[in-house]
Amino acid sequence: MIGDLLASVLPHEIAAAAPVTLLAALLAGLARGFSGFGAAMIYVPIAAASLGPVVAMPVLLIADLAVASPMIAHAFKSCSWTDVRRVAVGGLIGLPIGNQILTALDPVTVRWAVTCLIFVSLWLMLSNWRFPAGPSPKVAAGVGLVSGLMSGLAQIGGPPVVMYWLSAGIETARMRANLIVYFAILMWSSLALFALRGLLPGKVLWLAAAAAPGYALGIYLGSACFGLASPSTFKRIAIGLVALATVLGMPALDPFLRWGR
Repeated sequence: MIGDLLASVLPHEIAAAAPVTLLAALLAGLARGFSGFGAAMIYVPIAAASLGPVVAMPVLLIADLAVASPMIAHAFKSCSWTDVRRVAVGGLIGLPIGNQILTALDPVTVRWAVTCLIFVSLWLMLSNWRFPAGPSPKVAAGVGLVSGLMSGLAQIGGPPVVMYWLSAGIETARMRANLIVYFAILMWSSLALFALRGLLPGKVLWLAAAAAPGYALGIYLGSACFGLASPSTFKRIAIGLVALATVLGMPALDPFLRWGR
């Protein structure tokens, strides 16, 4: 039904991608609701194969800000603002740089670069590597800068921050709240950048509306499952999300993910 509705107002290739957008949003919502991050790491690689990253990214941003507002409001009360502020300083510097690279370079080149960055993050997480200097404002700002660059490129700035806060031994519930608030700040800033650069055409709003129901259901189910996971399980799932993003982000898989074209 969604595909039929969009077909009346959108080009065929966009309307045909609506069912996949809904399914990808459901999976992304599960990750977001459970861990506080990971939505874009699942949604963007899948949707970008059909829509392109410049369309897929703002679709998720709008859906997330519309659906996840209650979760974000709750996290505002339980996060550590000191932790968030230190990382956000670098994140807000790196974000517009990454966004500029996204629109200036060949999309396939950018996606391969991001895939390599995620692979390195995954390897570091699996090796239990720790930041030599330990948690500090300077290290946090550097981590945020890398995260902001990756967020500007493809909204997948989670790995550096997750790895940093895992290294710092932050309690699981507090880390989840920190991630939710940090990425809310980056998402609001990203959406403003897309708007200022004229990258929010009408089809983005339609596709965000198509994605919202699946995303909302995923967040609800993921949030309900969060309290059932132990800290070790939470860490394994966080690493698993990075691994999934590494695989799905590979342009070599585009022939298998290019539904709707």
